[in-house]
Amino acid sequence: DISNGTIREVEATLSTPRLSLVATSTPAAYERYVHSVFRLPQSTKLIMLREMTPAETFNLMRHRKAFFERTHGTKIKEAAMRSACLLSAKFSHRHLPESAFELMQEACRHVARNSFGTICTVTAIDVAEVVSTWTTIGVSEILRETDALIAKDRSFASKRRTSTITLNPHVIHMTIMN
Repeated sequence: DISNGTIREVEATLSTPRLSLVATSTPAAYERYVHSVFRLPQSTKLIMLREMTPAETFNLMRHRKAFFERTHGTKIKEAAMRSACLLSAKFSHRHLPESAFELMQEACRHVARNSFGTICTVTAIDVAEVVSTWTTIGVSEILRETDALIAKDRSFASKRRTSTITLNPHVIHMTIMN
C-alpha cells in the first residue's frame, strides 16, 4: 500500500497549478491506489491506453535490439524477439511491451551465463527455455506453441512489412519499410 510520505508528495504535486501526470498500469490499480486515496480535481481527465499488440511490441523491440545486445554481450535473432513478444503475451501476467522486454532480458542473461566470455546468439529456443522455467511446460511444447501463434498472427507472416503513403502524387511519395 501507499506510505504517508508518498500521499503527501502526490497531494502537494496535484495542488500546484501545473500539468501533472499520474500513471498506473491498469484501471484497477488506478481505482485502488489513486482514486480511492486522493481527491483529484474535477478537471482531471482519465486517459486509457490500450496494451500494445505483439506485432507493435516486436517493432519496438527491434529498435531496442542493439541495447540488449550491448548490455548482455550477445547477438539476438529476430525469431527470438518474435517469440519473446508472442510468448510473453500468452504466459506472462504482465502487460506488453514490459513482459516481452523482461523475457528478452532474461533470455539474454541465460545465454550470457552459459557463454563463458564469448559472444553467443539468443535464439527462439533460448526464449522457450526461459518460458519453460517460468511455467514448467516443456521446451518442445513451447516451441510448438510459438509456431502456432506465429501462424495465427498474420502480422508476423512476413519478415519485412512495407507500407506506402502518398501525400500528393506530384510532390511527395514516401515508402516506409519496417
